[in-house]
Amino acid sequence: MVARVTTQAASAYHDVPITDWQGAGLLAPSSVRLHKLATLEKSLIRRVLGGLQQTDRNQVSAMLKQAYGTW
Repeated sequence: MVARVTTQAASAYHDVPITDWQGAGLLAPSSVRLHKLATLEKSLIRRVLGGLQQTDRNQVSAMLKQAYGTW
């Protein structure tokens, strides 16, 4: 499952700002958009661009639980 990451300011209720965007390997302040999740076959992933730090993972997880119940 994948979510969009964007440099546009959080604008929807389910957007989660990434507080440690540099630690995540991103080039600019960004947000995770959780209102349009998608599935992607692992074989289509060519490389990993970054990864969320634990604090941001917890924020995304909390929003997913709030939006989708027992995530």
